[in-house]
Amino acid sequence: MTSTELEQFARQYAPLINLFPYAANGDPVYDPCAVDWYLDNVDFASNGTTDQPPISEDQLNKQSGYLQIPDPTASSPVRSGNLPGAVAYVHVMPTPGQSGSNATYDLQYWFYYAVRGRSTLRLKGPTVPFGEGPLFDLHGDWIVPVSTEPRSQPTYQGVGEHQGDWKTLTIRISPTGRIVGVFYGQHNSGIWCMPGEFNTTTNGVPIVYSARNTHSCFPDAGQFDQMESLYGIGEMGVSLLEWTLDGGEQWDTSQGLVIIADDTIKDFDSPAWNGFLGQWGPTYQQNVASGLTNAVAAAGLPAGWATFVTDNMSSLTGFFGQLLPRTETGADTPLQQKMWAAGPGTLPQTVVPGQTTKLGPALAASDDWLLVGWTGENQELNVWPTSSGAFGGIKNNNPSETTNNSLALTVFSPPGSGEDLVYVAWTGTGSSGPKINLLPMQMVDNALKNGITHKLAIASKFSPALATFTQPSQLDAYLYVAWADQSNNNYIAISWSPSGQFDDGGSQTVAGMSNTGPALVAFNNALFLVWTDATNGNTLNVAYSASGTFNPGTVSNHALNQSTSATPAAVVFQGSLYLAWLDGGAVQIWSSVDGTFSTGQPVSIGSASGAPALAVWDNLLYVAWTYDQKINIVTSDDGVHFY
Repeated sequence: MTSTELEQFARQYAPLINLFPYAANGDPVYDPCAVDWYLDNVDFASNGTTDQPPISEDQLNKQSGYLQIPDPTASSPVRSGNLPGAVAYVHVMPTPGQSGSNATYDLQYWFYYAVRGRSTLRLKGPTVPFGEGPLFDLHGDWIVPVSTEPRSQPTYQGVGEHQGDWKTLTIRISPTGRIVGVFYGQHNSGIWCMPGEFNTTTNGVPIVYSARNTHSCFPDAGQFDQMESLYGIGEMGVSLLEWTLDGGEQWDTSQGLVIIADDTIKDFDSPAWNGFLGQWGPTYQQNVASGLTNAVAAAGLPAGWATFVTDNMSSLTGFFGQLLPRTETGADTPLQQKMWAAGPGTLPQTVVPGQTTKLGPALAASDDWLLVGWTGENQELNVWPTSSGAFGGIKNNNPSETTNNSLALTVFSPPGSGEDLVYVAWTGTGSSGPKINLLPMQMVDNALKNGITHKLAIASKFSPALATFTQPSQLDAYLYVAWADQSNNNYIAISWSPSGQFDDGGSQTVAGMSNTGPALVAFNNALFLVWTDATNGNTLNVAYSASGTFNPGTVSNHALNQSTSATPAAVVFQGSLYLAWLDGGAVQIWSSVDGTFSTGQPVSIGSASGAPALAVWDNLLYVAWTYDQKINIVTSDDGVHFY
């Protein structure tokens, strides 16, 4: 990617920041500002001398010392920042530690605030019965009255406050410019959010919430415990509060944005102030004990609990004295901070949260929903829909239906129904043998509701496959199921049904003996069947029929020079047929524009212990597989780069 393209993406994705509604909450305002504006309003102390404002950039370059707001009463208007002139500063860099065609780029956004406000103590009571939440959730600021502090040091309004505060947000993009993750910086660390886990504007711009006083970056509004600040005493949790809220000013950081470094350009001309070796604020000696006492009083604890906290004040002071050092200083210049060169680290692997399986998953998609299915630890059926790509809704769990194999999923609209239904197929475990079962599900109020299970008169030891295909001369698609037929030496067979009940279609043996389940997909006006040949080292085969019936003379078959011991997967993405299979403990992906796979080579994309699944949703290719009993998911917008 060229530097010009990277700069375009930096401006295109410049975040929209929801600032805290300070004035509406009756709080002092701590808004962002531009460095130039700040230098016009502060002193610069270095080597025993103090220069008065304005301070030039050249005065800071390669110099130590510190900047300081002339503010003997901690009430200067400079403390509030200058939102109308605020500037976001961007560092463009290849993601550290990456190389090759899948290497990504980091867009680091740096935001400057004149003052980081005082910290806030959070006191959270024990959980009450019946899931009604905590008995209380209160907070109070670590206020230290200015009049009580010695005049020999800079004045401040509370513990945790310091002048000169830099905060950062990193947007990681693929070589095609797709956002593959956003890192919300918080103090010296932060949190990764993957696509679907953060909100965007209608133009795809990530939305950020700036926390009250601390300016930590969050993806949502709410009250959170500051990282590593939670301390338990008895049944009470005590922490430092991070508070984000709607209703404040919005800062469109694309306006006035400045690229201050681009590591893809040799000898990039960075501003002189980024070479500053000192601090952006003076050093404070802060009264942690006094601030804690005032914070507890301001919280207004219920009777009895205040006494309990007072009795534990010594241990609390010791704990928070480590988080809120008695010596506070202004922030370092971005160039001097660890995040600048090291970046936020590796993207976390996307997994279906809290779910485990020893078998491969299934994927399907409708216009509005992506669906993942899997066989649980107790052999039960599970299907989880998502409308965002993040799994936070209601999953469908069927403990009464069990299988020893992976599931199959597809979306089919029966004639006259007027809606898409989710179909799940599996091989049963009952006394009648591994008969194939078919269950339609309807989406009702954002949750899947079960229909009537159809037990088909066919048996297989392996996972079935599902697909839809419109036969020539037919107006509506048929629902297809394919399987390795246990009653016929595991030869591959298919059956089709106009209604989805499989009492009104046909069936046929179509391919040779297999030790795995097959895959089905409609592509280029033909129905494609992918299967493994048990008589030829489990070689992958691709057969297709324009009629969808695989009658003699209508079938073409291609044996690929690839093998697998697990069920393959197939899907159509951007006009090409994609196959996925497991080989040597890794997921392999191969695409073909004509279905013959006569060109190109497979690409390995991840270690796996269970068969992969494929789906296309929201213009992305989804690949899912099992590794370490977790369901892993990656996506691609071009079929080449997967994240």
